[in-house]
Amino acid sequence: MAKRRFVIQVGLHHAGAGTLGEALAASAETLAEHGVHVPARSREDARDAALELRRLHRAHGRRRKDLEGSWARLCRRARKPSSAVPGAVVVAEDLLAGAGADQIDLLLDSLAGFEVHVVVTAADPSHQLVRSWVQAVRDGSSLTLPRYARRVLATDSEHDEALAFHAEQDLPEVLDRWASEVGRADRVHVVVPDAGQDAASASWAVVARLVGVDPVAVPLDLEGEPEPDLAGLAVLREVNEAVDGRTDAATRRATALTSILTPAGGDAPADVDDLLALLPETMLADLEQRGRLWAKAVQDGGHSVTGDPERLVPALPATATPAEPDVEHRLQVATDALADLLVDVARLREQVGDLEHRNARLESKLEKKKRKLRDRLAEAG
Repeated sequence: MAKRRFVIQVGLHHAGAGTLGEALAASAETLAEHGVHVPARSREDARDAALELRRLHRAHGRRRKDLEGSWARLCRRARKPSSAVPGAVVVAEDLLAGAGADQIDLLLDSLAGFEVHVVVTAADPSHQLVRSWVQAVRDGSSLTLPRYARRVLATDSEHDEALAFHAEQDLPEVLDRWASEVGRADRVHVVVPDAGQDAASASWAVVARLVGVDPVAVPLDLEGEPEPDLAGLAVLREVNEAVDGRTDAATRRATALTSILTPAGGDAPADVDDLLALLPETMLADLEQRGRLWAKAVQDGGHSVTGDPERLVPALPATATPAEPDVEHRLQVATDALADLLVDVARLREQVGDLEHRNARLESKLEKKKRKLRDRLAEAG
């Protein structure tokens, strides 16, 4: 009897396919009608499972006990789908790319009896670097792009940021780890989107083929990841420097402040070339060389490849160094962010007031019950 197929889209983190998991969950009923089971009921379901598996709860402001059993729940749902969904299973979560060999081994053990296929969506190293830096700024870093690049691209660095970058973003390392544990390189599928092609759509085309459905007949509502705003990045870096570590990354992610990274109104977003132009030529040459090594690793690795691996070699930016956002623009960004924060504070105060009111009522009820209990005990004595 043929094994059921389990397809996992694991990243790369920031390669542009991060919205696939949310789209799969939103289309779970439609996919079930085509014999495909989606065990993650939301993007958070898959993210929690990945955080548990990779033991990243603390870095994301979560408690370990709140995540316990997250991956096991997905596996149980995968093994006991409704009778109408006997076919393939699919999960997408781009944090899984950085899983270590022991963590991948644990994941595969839990999927014993399935034919496991892994999908890795790739972008060139310059794209990965810039996106990772934007996320670092979102999480509280005040480093400029050149300083961040020097930190994470150093092959001998033991800095936590560098180790995480290589684990999640170094394509040959990711492919080697997953192929070694899966045991068959041809069951690790590499997606290299064409020029102008949305990475999430390109990934869905491959995933759909693996689970046996027509991506045209079953379209997903996929959204691309927005490009950052240069002024927003500048303001947020300065805010991060002023905060000086007084809040953690999880707290910052939960605030409205990170919304300043998204261009407002008619503002033009910064593309990767705009930001790469901030790097010195020697670093750009290093990224180009890395891209060539990545392309060769994909071509020679025995993987199932969709797209042209040569697209992993970044082109050196032809534009001049982008001008710093003018003071007026930065002031507008900061003003908008302050307005968003004030709205957040007002909403939180209202929620705190409601909770205090409920707590007072509960304490009053508790006190009444205590008095009744004391009265009854006195009567009984």
